[in-house]
Amino acid sequence: MIDSMRETLFATIKVNSCMEITNQTDYKNAGIYMIYIDNFSDEKIIPFYIGQTKNFQRRYKEHLSEIMALNRLDCDYYNALLVNKFYDGSLKTCKMFKYMVDHGCSLKDFHMIILENVNELDKLDQKEQEYFKLYHPAFLGFNQMNTRLAVNIFGWSHKPETPHTEDEYVALCDTVSDDISNIYKYKEYGFTMFNFKWAFIKQLPYTDGKNIENIRTMIDNVNERLDRLREDLLCTEEKIAEARKNELYIKLKELRNVESKIFSIKEELINSQIIPKVQKLFEDNNIKSNTAYNDFVDSILYINEKTKNSFLNYLDKRKIYVNFYREFEHELGEKERIDCELRKYEIPI
Repeated sequence: MIDSMRETLFATIKVNSCMEITNQTDYKNAGIYMIYIDNFSDEKIIPFYIGQTKNFQRRYKEHLSEIMALNRLDCDYYNALLVNKFYDGSLKTCKMFKYMVDHGCSLKDFHMIILENVNELDKLDQKEQEYFKLYHPAFLGFNQMNTRLAVNIFGWSHKPETPHTEDEYVALCDTVSDDISNIYKYKEYGFTMFNFKWAFIKQLPYTDGKNIENIRTMIDNVNERLDRLREDLLCTEEKIAEARKNELYIKLKELRNVESKIFSIKEELINSQIIPKVQKLFEDNNIKSNTAYNDFVDSILYINEKTKNSFLNYLDKRKIYVNFYREFEHELGEKERIDCELRKYEIPI
């Protein structure tokens, strides 16, 4: 399936390559265009996008500037922003750029060609849909499914005083039904599952206060298909994820219990051995300074060089020549052993 579409695209690119848009061209007509990344090595994704524009040259510059904006991001920031927060589903530029990064592409691999000039602007939508049906870019490439746009337009066009017509509901239901069929067909390819998971509707809206039986029946049928689609494609995956989440929760609880027991041993060592010994040592050497006491405790419990130096300076000024740290070698060695045990649980937790 995907190999035959690749061949079709190769043929289209070959025929239309003479109409490639670059920084040196000046194509200001309206029409339908195709973007493709000249690296077709992926087994699941065909790197192309189909769009419409009223000015080819301006649209080319917009696409290129969007790619360049992502390319200028720091790598860590890119990963944080675009990988972890990638799930809008409509960000075609993010999809393109991610493909280019994953496949080692550069801007030399980014191409935009004219598929067809369209002089009548009111026919742009119709022409774009003809190419969508021919190439299926929302399921094999970078485009978004028609449902997302159709639902947005459906919402925008709504006015309380002028409820949606039956024809508008029929058109919306037909669009969603077509996308549902294609999701089943192309679920293994492109960004189909990505778009479905993150940008597809869960339910169609019902009539705006009008009880039109045939429309309600039609919407019910589509919603049943939507429920079945989610059940078929997401249920198993979600159940596996939920089971894994429960396993991890149980494991986390076990780790925290062990960590808590070890921490209690550490607390016992500090409160029953180290602190009483510190207090006695300070009493024996007639040290009543709270600052000195806090500095010493902080330096041995948290290995703080700053407070250690401060405490040593205090001893030097007081001409106290007792090696306080040697007095606690055994206890601090035991504390370090416990801390090592605790550190073993940091990464797993």
